[in-house]
Amino acid sequence: MKRLMVFLLMVVLAVGLALPSTALAAKAPTIPIKVTMWSGPPLPVYPAVYSDETVLYMSLTNNSLVQVNNVTVELPQLGVTLTQPKRGDLNNNGWLDRAETWLFAQTISPTKSTKYTAKIQVTDPYTKTVYNFTATTNVRVVMTR
Repeated sequence: MKRLMVFLLMVVLAVGLALPSTALAAKAPTIPIKVTMWSGPPLPVYPAVYSDETVLYMSLTNNSLVQVNNVTVELPQLGVTLTQPKRGDLNNNGWLDRAETWLFAQTISPTKSTKYTAKIQVTDPYTKTVYNFTATTNVRVVMTR
């Protein structure tokens, strides 16, 4: 009897060690939203900017099979939350539709080189799941006013 218990314990341990880690711990769901952030001179989307100011740009591309809503882009260093894209909402429904790319922009006047972070949040309207993304960019200041 003792040998049988030892054998069963060895089988359980061997099976448990052979299982992939994903079988032991569930992975968090994700949604394929491509997030890009960069800085640079004003584009036609944001024309009213002084020549020595910079614009932070964030683009969100929905590569998923579902549209998402409640899109917010928070810029914590600036205390700003953006909810309306400068362009990209092709049908003006307020939802980041499949294959749609939204462009957000924020004018800044940095006095020193800084790394900026954007915190992006979207919601799957069907499952009510909230997804979070982050993006960063470095703004290099060469000369100030």
